[in-house]
Amino acid sequence: MPRHCLVPDIENASEQWVLEWSDSGLTLTTPNGDCVIETTIDLAHRLIDPLDLYEEEKLCFRLPHGEIRFRTRLDVLYDVKKLISNGLRHDNEYRRGLRRRSYGLILFGLIGSVTAALLFGAYCWWASWAPDPPEGHWLHTAGPFIRKGLFLLLGVAIGGPLLSLAGFSQLRRIQKIDRQVVLASEKGTA
Repeated sequence: MPRHCLVPDIENASEQWVLEWSDSGLTLTTPNGDCVIETTIDLAHRLIDPLDLYEEEKLCFRLPHGEIRFRTRLDVLYDVKKLISNGLRHDNEYRRGLRRRSYGLILFGLIGSVTAALLFGAYCWWASWAPDPPEGHWLHTAGPFIRKGLFLLLGVAIGGPLLSLAGFSQLRRIQKIDRQVVLASEKGTA
């Protein structure tokens, strides 16, 4: 039954949390002895952020009220990666969900960027040939709002590709997790 003492990744933190698991369950206990996480071993991988674990090599637990990160220790990372790879290997639905979120982020970024760029371009095209409106026209009143809207559209048009890039980065991490899970399963069957 692996048991590890973890220190939160917060400046000047010294209190030790206890992470332990057996064949049936996993628990994370605060220094006061309060149990923060108690789950079955086959669902433990859903509480640990696999992207942080495999890519950043950081241990991060998702809690109902947020998340908590712990300082990196190689022995803990090795044991937790073994635990997580066992859970991920058998949970295709969870891995599919991670991939689906990445694809959604990519698509949302691209669609948002193209839509905002088209609206911005359409307004600029219209403004380039339209005659100046007469004094007292509603466009004079709406001018400051139109400027703010154009600024927002320009920001979305520029930010959309960055959002897609974040989705591609997540997808690359998920593919790395998939490769490591396959390697772990090959080592386990060999």
